[in-house]
Amino acid sequence: METDKTNPEVEIILDKPRKMRFSLGSIKKYYEKTGTNLLTYKFTDDTLVDLDMITGMAWTGLIRDDPSLTFEDVDDLIDMRNMIPVQLAIMQAWTLFSPEKDSSPLVPKTKRAKGK
Repeated sequence: METDKTNPEVEIILDKPRKMRFSLGSIKKYYEKTGTNLLTYKFTDDTLVDLDMITGMAWTGLIRDDPSLTFEDVDDLIDMRNMIPVQLAIMQAWTLFSPEKDSSPLVPKTKRAKGK
């Protein structure tokens, strides 16, 4: 899946075209609502088949574009017809939100030995 870090929004068609984007603010709202910190959450292969997690992650990504959305609204927007596109949009938006591995100023860059 190609991602464009210069445009961290992912468009998804639900009831209408919507923009999914994770921000620190939306992640804080998710924490306030659920008590789960997505920044320290241990994602597994089962994360995006957990129905509550799909709703929660979709809500977190969509509320920046539409702050009036509730968990219940998002539940009603997702069905079997669009489940896979929603899961893909969540993964793409999360990838765009996440820093690249070598971009953190807190992680020292290793020097490559000469001649290698």
